[in-house]
Amino acid sequence: MSEEHRQKYFPPRPSKFSLYPFYSVKDGDECLKKTLTMSAYTGALGTSFAVLAGLTSTTPDNPALGSNLLIRLTKYSLPMFAAGGMFAATTCAVANIRGKDDPLNHFVAGLTTGSVFGTAFKSQKLGWGLGVTFGLLAFVIKALKSEGLVNIDMNTLRREKAFTEYQRSYFTTRPDPEGDRNL
Repeated sequence: MSEEHRQKYFPPRPSKFSLYPFYSVKDGDECLKKTLTMSAYTGALGTSFAVLAGLTSTTPDNPALGSNLLIRLTKYSLPMFAAGGMFAATTCAVANIRGKDDPLNHFVAGLTTGSVFGTAFKSQKLGWGLGVTFGLLAFVIKALKSEGLVNIDMNTLRREKAFTEYQRSYFTTRPDPEGDRNL
């Protein structure tokens, strides 16, 4: 596909909703914005999980939907809000203390995030296990992003080919593979 074709049929346009570029901003910068954004993202994830868990836990024997939802919201949503905020705040704090923007900041933040879940579910084993898991996962993601090996920006990711290109669509007429029979 030529650049003229790309510019004509796929002009760049701003997206209606864009995610906060957490890894594009240095670790010690915009700490409040990072903390609030991560809390909102993880809180929305926890709230949706809590609503699904509350709706699926209602049985004919126990039809108390409201109390099920409230119990699940406090059990799942609040730790997720706290975990997102704890991760972003710890990343910023460690980066400001150390003065570096490297994967070790994210490893420490993952450890503290695991402690939130260990405290919420009253299990030290769960806290340490999730802490080490989150720490290693965050370490690897930050290392790959900082080295440039993974460069996926969800705000600029677009499908650039139309569905009807090369007449692969089921909604268009296809040419006869044998050629035109009238010739």
